[in-house]
Amino acid sequence: MATKNIVPRANGEGGIGTSVKKWLNGFFKNITVETSANVPTPGKSDNSTKAATTAFVENTFFDKLVVKLLATTAATITSLSTSSLFYRFLAQALSVAGVQYNLSNSSAWYICLGSLFGGLIIQGGYIPSNLWVNKAYTVNYPITMTNPAFGLAGQPASNTTSVCLASHTASTLTLHTAEITGYSWLALGK
Repeated sequence: MATKNIVPRANGEGGIGTSVKKWLNGFFKNITVETSANVPTPGKSDNSTKAATTAFVENTFFDKLVVKLLATTAATITSLSTSSLFYRFLAQALSVAGVQYNLSNSSAWYICLGSLFGGLIIQGGYIPSNLWVNKAYTVNYPITMTNPAFGLAGQPASNTTSVCLASHTASTLTLHTAEITGYSWLALGK
């Protein structure tokens, strides 16, 4: 003969034990809780088999796993070589996102930050004084933008010279000067 169920007289009433008189043990094959279970949060260093609450998991995750992951990643990055798996993974992920650069030429360089950074392109260079023609110079951007640059800056090599922007497009920047000098330029765009 099967053991009878212990059931309340009406739905939502009754209980087992009290806050002062608790049961020592309980062994159940299945437990169903329809609303919220009041489970105490174990301490951060608790390695027992107590139920893990959301607070416990969050504390453990952020205090232990994330800190260890960041420490490990920082150590990996400081000893990063181009042949390491992490480096190759990061390089591939950035390449897929459209990040690219060419910094090999100080006269014309660029950094495309790709879709992760809104498609921003930063490019710049240096115009030596011997390249100016009739006190004008047209820079052909190292990489063409989809629209004219929305930010331009420059610095002449001589503080006595001013350089004026004559025009700019998505692929060029034309400058004029009263006195021929070297000139560093920077363009921001998409």
